[in-house]
Amino acid sequence: MSDSYLQHQLSELKSVKTAPVLWRQQTKSQLLQKIAGTVEQPYTWREQVWQTWQQIRFVLAPWRLAPVMAFVLILLVGYTPVTSALAASLPGSPWYPLKRTVEKIELSLRSSADSQGLFYLTLAGRRLAEAKAMSADSAIQAVLLRDYNISLGFAAASLEQDLPSTELAKAYDQATDFLSANLNSLVVPLQNRQVYKSAVDLTNKISARSLALLVSQHKEGSNNLTADDVAQRLATEIAKVEAKLETVEVKAKEFPATKPAPRVVWERQAVIVPVTEASKQAKASLNEARELIARKEFSLALEKVQESEDLTSKSEVAVETEITAAAEESSAKDIKTPVPAGEVKGENVIPQQEAKPEAGGLGETDKININNE
Repeated sequence: MSDSYLQHQLSELKSVKTAPVLWRQQTKSQLLQKIAGTVEQPYTWREQVWQTWQQIRFVLAPWRLAPVMAFVLILLVGYTPVTSALAASLPGSPWYPLKRTVEKIELSLRSSADSQGLFYLTLAGRRLAEAKAMSADSAIQAVLLRDYNISLGFAAASLEQDLPSTELAKAYDQATDFLSANLNSLVVPLQNRQVYKSAVDLTNKISARSLALLVSQHKEGSNNLTADDVAQRLATEIAKVEAKLETVEVKAKEFPATKPAPRVVWERQAVIVPVTEASKQAKASLNEARELIARKEFSLALEKVQESEDLTSKSEVAVETEITAAAEESSAKDIKTPVPAGEVKGENVIPQQEAKPEAGGLGETDKININNE
């Protein structure tokens, strides 16, 4: 039987829906004879490895191969000296791509929204530490800050998916407090100020949300959160706002007295007030918050703290904007204003004056400078 005849018979199988019994028996017999007459060739080592891998895949297929292999990889990384090298690796290091790959695998192994959200906060902390270490390279720092914002965005989305527990609210609150402290110590070049501001705003937003959840959890009568815990947390927040307010007042004193004082929008009263008035109102709100905390009216106290924080943040932005604008205006004036003819910078200079020519005297364009006499 020729190979072409066998191939022709095999191709006919495509069009056969219900083959006759006799035809199936004849075809089977012919195929067995053909196989028996073929000399068996041993597998190469590559083929043996491939066959072994296929068998392992078939065994692990019901268990979902990707998570199993990822788990094995994490175990191998966790019990070798590679762990410290991965943790310390920075952008540009040969270990850094592997570090980011392991992070993706670790994230895929977390099935619940709560665990994923907390891990996103961990990733944000790592990106922030890397941005601090790479402060000399503004381009890489900008990329890391953008990755930080992305991780925080996913963490915020995870926080809103399910009804958060007291433990989750505490974890978010502690994590964002840590991130906020590290952001304040980060050295950021001028070209990265915008992405840095987005990072600060997003961190403050999640921090405020987690603190509000803590207060609401106590309101609902959680056994894991006492009144003293909430009062202490609010007192810590008040101290943070007061420190920020003190910094704003120091910067406000640097503002030129010849310029109008910067103003901010006080949304609660729907008015625009000077920074000095906004600072006074922020202090008054913090004092009211302390009184409310003493009466255990934590929800109202939180509103007062948030109002003070809002006024303080707006005042800080207004003062920095005006100081920067004044500095740029002064610098531009120094560069663009030409020095008039006959005028020399320095001391002991007499302005140019018209001198009448006398016989043997000075001409029109001569200058009189007591330094040269």
